[in-house]
Amino acid sequence: MTNATLQKLLDRKKNLHKTITINGDEYEIKAVQMDEFESIISQFDHKSAGNTGNEIKIMIALISEGLVKPEITGAALDELGVSSREAAIKSIFLPGEIMQLGNEVKNLSGFGAASAEEVAEAKN
Repeated sequence: MTNATLQKLLDRKKNLHKTITINGDEYEIKAVQMDEFESIISQFDHKSAGNTGNEIKIMIALISEGLVKPEITGAALDELGVSSREAAIKSIFLPGEIMQLGNEVKNLSGFGAASAEEVAEAKN
C-alpha cells in the first residue's frame, strides 16, 4: 500500500457526514469511529448478542454518538424533560425509526456494502 493510498483511506474516514430523511424529517449523521464503537459494544452483554433489547440499546447508543443535527443538548434535553441524549432519542423516535437511523449510522461507519466497495476502490 502506498503512502498516498494510506492517506486517502485516513482522510476518507475523518469527515464522513451524511444528511438522511426519515418520515419527511432531515437528520445529519456522522460516522462513529472505532474507539467510540468499541466503547458502545463493551457496554452490552455479549452472551445475548441477538437479544432485540440489546440491539435497540446499541442502536440508541450509536445514534447518540452519530447524530449531528438536530443537536440534542442542554436546552433540547430540558424541553423534553430528560437528562441524557439516549433518553431524548427514546422520546423523539419510534422504535422502527431508531433502527432505521441506527442502521444509517452503522452503514456510514463502514458496515455497509457501499463502504466496503469504496475501501476496495481506494486500495486499487
